Amino acid sequence: MNGMRLQEVVDWSLAGMAGADEPPEIVLTVDVAADPELGRVLADAATAGGRGFAGSWRAGTKDDTPIVSFLLLEDTDDGLERAWWTERLEVRMLTAATTVPHTVRLVPVDGGGNGLLVEVDHASARVTELLATLPRT
Repeated sequence: MNGMRLQEVVDWSLAGMAGADEPPEIVLTVDVAADPELGRVLADAATAGGRGFAGSWRAGTKDDTPIVSFLLLEDTDDGLERAWWTERLEVRMLTAATTVPHTVRLVPVDGGGNGLLVEVDHASARVTELLATLPRT
């Protein structure tokens, strides 16, 4: 496996809280300037055919500040492994991240292409616990 690379999310947003028929989609905008391998994956996502990716959420702390992170794993022996984190915690975003199933779309900061769409079919207990501590507005 390639070493896990961890970087801060440039931005994250909700592509609309979908109705009952559609799972929510979280869009993570990521910087690929220093990661040409990831840049190629995101640019070629529409034609990647057969490349399987999985994703999962984690919660933790960074310098005593709560954070969430998204892990991307390619389903091969030497596949891509990346993780992004943010300390910008929002109830609606974490609600979407704990909804099963949901999707995460990774897009490069330069906006090139539609990005890589990853289905997430499980919820992180730690993210669910973190969500429960956030004030509702």
